[in-house]
Amino acid sequence: MGKVKAEVDPDFDLVERSRAGDTAAFDELVSRHYERLHALIFRLTDADRCEDLTQEALVLAYRNIDRFRGEAKFSTWLTRIAVNLCRSEWRKRKKQRERRLDDIPREAILERADSNRKNAPKAMMEAEKGERIDHEIAARPPKLRIAFTLRYVEEYSPSEVAAILERKLGTVRSRLFNARQILKVRLRDLLR
Repeated sequence: MGKVKAEVDPDFDLVERSRAGDTAAFDELVSRHYERLHALIFRLTDADRCEDLTQEALVLAYRNIDRFRGEAKFSTWLTRIAVNLCRSEWRKRKKQRERRLDDIPREAILERADSNRKNAPKAMMEAEKGERIDHEIAARPPKLRIAFTLRYVEEYSPSEVAAILERKLGTVRSRLFNARQILKVRLRDLLR
């Protein structure tokens, strides 16, 4: 495969200039991608490590810009770096994972939801619904959480998700299907 051309990748020229040692070009790449990268890492990890992991991803991209082959967009390559860092973080923290929604008795969740339906304004209910969905996504196994987040939150196409995860498209589609099915069951009371 050849390089992704400038008409396909808006970062093509900046990447080439960065490879030539132009630090201002890399600063522009950081400006273009920082917020999205930070938001992705925030969704995949936790708030206290998010900033550090975002910086680490950018440092790795800077140090390895010469290794970027250009077979995908720069943003896809940068996302792959971030996802790999998040995977490493999960492995480090496997034994000390934060409290998961699964640990809360289901009856307490349903009781709270019923109480809120009766007493809370619509905006509060919507915010709580979003929070509950976020918790459910965070409680999924990493391979499902990553695929789901990249596809439905970051809005990458299934083929882009496959490229980021370095997996076959069928594997990604299977993970997305499984994640959707689990979330349908876990969130069925919200979907009524």
